[in-house]
Amino acid sequence: MHPELAKLPYLGTHFEFLEKVPSTAPFLAHIYAFNFSAMVSMGPVSTSITGHRYGVPRLVRGVTRSLYLEQEDGLLASLRGFIEPEIDPDAAAMFSPPLTSRGGTGFELCSGTGLTCGPGFHGAGSN
Repeated sequence: MHPELAKLPYLGTHFEFLEKVPSTAPFLAHIYAFNFSAMVSMGPVSTSITGHRYGVPRLVRGVTRSLYLEQEDGLLASLRGFIEPEIDPDAAAMFSPPLTSRGGTGFELCSGTGLTCGPGFHGAGSN
């Protein structure tokens, strides 16, 4: 064993510190090492710019997962208890143009322009 390499931490799959003796320091899982000290556990993904393409998404997934799992019970209860609708179905009708007697919306292509015009407008100079 190389004595200098033995000083580097053992890291989990998302660059989090691992305990030497299980269940003795669970707080270590909240500390991440995305630097040269990750070299032995993770390879060169945190030490080279080209490796960041692979290392950064892994680190972000790990931090996000950890934060979610810590709050899982509260988040799920909050989502299940949310009863206020986000979208009012009646609001869509307010912004939809009314149908005309011909079955369309009354909006047609303006003659010669290729643009969509409202009812009663038939292109430039038709005022």
